[in-house]
Amino acid sequence: MKREVLKELPLSAAALTGGMLQEYQQLLVEEMLPYQIEILEQGGALDMIRRAAGYRVPERTEPGRPTDVGKLLEATAYALLLREDPALKRKLEELIGLLEQAQYADGYLHPIMQASRPSDRFLSLLMSHEMYTLGHYMEGLLACYEALGNEQALRCARGIGDCLCQWFGTEPGKIRGYDGHPEVELALYRLYGCTGEKKYLECLRFFVEERGRSGPEHPHYFDWEQQRNREKFGKPVLGELSRWADRHRPYWGNYEYFQAHLPARQLREPTGHAVRATYFYCGMADLAMETGDEELMEACRSLWQGFEQGNVALNGSIGQDGFWEGIGRAYDLPPDYSYNETCAAIGLFLFGHRMMRLEPDGAYGDQMELSLYNTVLAGTSLDGRHYFYCNPLEVWPHSLYRYDKIHIQARRYEWDDCPCCPPNEARLLGELGRFAVLSGRQEAWVNLYTGLRCTLPLDSGPVRMEMVTEYPREGRIRITVLDSARFTLRLRIPAWCREWRLLLNGERTPAAAEKGFAALERSWQPGDCAVLELEMPCRRVYADPRAYHLAHQTAVMRGPLLYCAEQADNGELLSRILLPDSSVLEEHWEEDLLGGVYTVTAEARRAMLQEGPLYRAGPPAWEKMQLKLVPYYTWANREEGEMRVFFPEIRTGL
Repeated sequence: MKREVLKELPLSAAALTGGMLQEYQQLLVEEMLPYQIEILEQGGALDMIRRAAGYRVPERTEPGRPTDVGKLLEATAYALLLREDPALKRKLEELIGLLEQAQYADGYLHPIMQASRPSDRFLSLLMSHEMYTLGHYMEGLLACYEALGNEQALRCARGIGDCLCQWFGTEPGKIRGYDGHPEVELALYRLYGCTGEKKYLECLRFFVEERGRSGPEHPHYFDWEQQRNREKFGKPVLGELSRWADRHRPYWGNYEYFQAHLPARQLREPTGHAVRATYFYCGMADLAMETGDEELMEACRSLWQGFEQGNVALNGSIGQDGFWEGIGRAYDLPPDYSYNETCAAIGLFLFGHRMMRLEPDGAYGDQMELSLYNTVLAGTSLDGRHYFYCNPLEVWPHSLYRYDKIHIQARRYEWDDCPCCPPNEARLLGELGRFAVLSGRQEAWVNLYTGLRCTLPLDSGPVRMEMVTEYPREGRIRITVLDSARFTLRLRIPAWCREWRLLLNGERTPAAAEKGFAALERSWQPGDCAVLELEMPCRRVYADPRAYHLAHQTAVMRGPLLYCAEQADNGELLSRILLPDSSVLEEHWEEDLLGGVYTVTAEARRAMLQEGPLYRAGPPAWEKMQLKLVPYYTWANREEGEMRVFFPEIRTGL
């Protein structure tokens, strides 16, 4: 029997109304989106689409990357839901028109391939990101349809889906292959949801089930493709990525990098390129949601547990290996050179959302908010115009000349040669309302706390609800039901919260947390108000002793927010600082610092600098100091300098 799957709220029925996340949506509309559109225009990405549509535009010596235009399409559609902007809407409609003009009659839409290698279509799936690009265009176009009702965008998205259905499958004459970078799976499920047409679901099923298969009568597709290309073209990988592919070939292993080393149902441990991994796991979960496939569900559950049990950094990011953006071995979590890509944290967030829909558990929501507040938000500056690709937990600028730290930055970049993260973050910020509340038949599951106005599609009829909170700065959440209905309101109790209480219409009500959620089942009347109060004192956090690089160290958190020390507040060489276990953590609201934040201070010890030989017989002298910590998501918004999350702890009781 197919399990019940919780429903997402459409964005038209869920609007953020206040709090930190709504502030970031405002930043998206006012700063991030205009800046990113300008960058893509200046870089030539939009000109390449115009050229593919048949317009004469100036040639560029370094053409832009239309790969990320799909993500920006999506973010723009969401932004127009957040704020009316006739000029932006006209620009979006113009871009949709250009894409439809550029689209081939069979639905194929890839401006770079169409302009430079039109005869190479689907010949080099291993490294080309070809279907990855098609998937992002599809998702962006579908967002324009879902958010704005643009039929032209839906027509264009269906064309891409029809092209994929025509070219790929197990039928004679079709390609039994799949893209080296999963993403199109998510787009096909979304297209199926918009149209209800089973062929798109079957195409998704093919891509999920075919990936990683091989046998005596059925060679591994990537082996077959490379051999075919060697024989026909003289090189295994075609196009501009062939040199990159040759250099990195030893690190592909047995295709773990591409999530193609085993069939989907046999996957148990997260491995390979972190973004590819999370995107493919999302596709697996989507298929499991629709079909009730328990084998796929078990694989997804095991993969999630693999992340939780040794592969997630304290800031909620994944992918330790900086050389190939990959998931490392469990407990290998070096704070100073883990890759921790922003896109990988977004992928983990999206995977967690799907797991929450499949089997509601507060642990999924805990991980989602950890990734959201401490890596996704850290990925962009407070001005919305500077970005991090990687999100380490320790930065010493003096060491960044080293090859093994070439990916680490002490200052956010204005743009990047591979600008996948900025538009990816933009689209996630735009659709945050989709993730806050999920609905069952007669249940509302509140997973993320933010100012929100929404309408729940319960079986008994629609119910309006409002949420008011300053979370995660404060722990008080007020939820008001605006219509009469009998249903169960379920509120996530984060695992970090030791003390909490629930009030109904001003009176404390007993409630126990089951699988991370407290439940209120009743007949609600208009104006009924539930208030959840979460205690969120500052607390110390310790890594599992198997996390080799983090032994005997502690970090500080407040609620879901991770804290860090910066050189701007604590001076140079943060490595000199020790934190006694007896020191009291004190919080302070600072209105004029970093947009308004709670800082944390504690009495610490710092080794004093003195002249002399490099190595000495005696220990250094120590001085007392006041350690000051700021939320991790705000780091690198002042002058360039050191940053550190974990500090050695002096155990006074030993």
